[in-house]
Amino acid sequence: ATYLVRQGALDAKSRAWIVLTPQIESAIALLALLRLGEDAPRITPLPSHTRIEDLALTEIAASLLLAPLSQIREIAAPAIRTVTYEDIAALPPLSAAAAPAVLPQYWSTLTAASDQNDGFVTADVSLSETLRSIAALAGQLHLSSADALLTVPPASPADAFFDLLLALYSGVTLDLAPFRSDAAPQQLLNERQITIAIAEPAQWRTWIANDWS
Repeated sequence: ATYLVRQGALDAKSRAWIVLTPQIESAIALLALLRLGEDAPRITPLPSHTRIEDLALTEIAASLLLAPLSQIREIAAPAIRTVTYEDIAALPPLSAAAAPAVLPQYWSTLTAASDQNDGFVTADVSLSETLRSIAALAGQLHLSSADALLTVPPASPADAFFDLLLALYSGVTLDLAPFRSDAAPQQLLNERQITIAIAEPAQWRTWIANDWS
């Protein structure tokens, strides 16, 4: 969070695009934004397959972009400050900081407009309402710090955002994995001692089709 502040003035009136990828730095970047508290920019998650053509279709301006270096080279505009996940990985470790007294009030979804010519539209979502839903789900799943959660980031950035928040809220050990048709899920679950896994139906169907049950 301190590193993000040093990149320039950020406040609740600004907007941050964050590309959610199956990298631990993606989760760290999200946590850093949340730690900015009431001064956090409006967090707008983007899918891992975001392209420059996608962002060119939206008139929603952002002041900060967090993404892998390969995507920043492709999608960053000169007016946008950028932080790469490689930058985050290279940061020296710091002692744990206290959670902010006040969390950001909203985050935003970015979805395709009903008329394709209109590009993308945003919708503000209450973070407190989202966290209430996450708390209810964590309770139903009986998640605790003793659990290890495997998540395959879904295509929907809103769903990917929800999955990461679930892990951060419940204190589980988070394991991010990319979508792979040839993955051996049982070996992965055993090696990493996974107690719960979250993936899209397409990933589960692929695993089952590969003789896993």
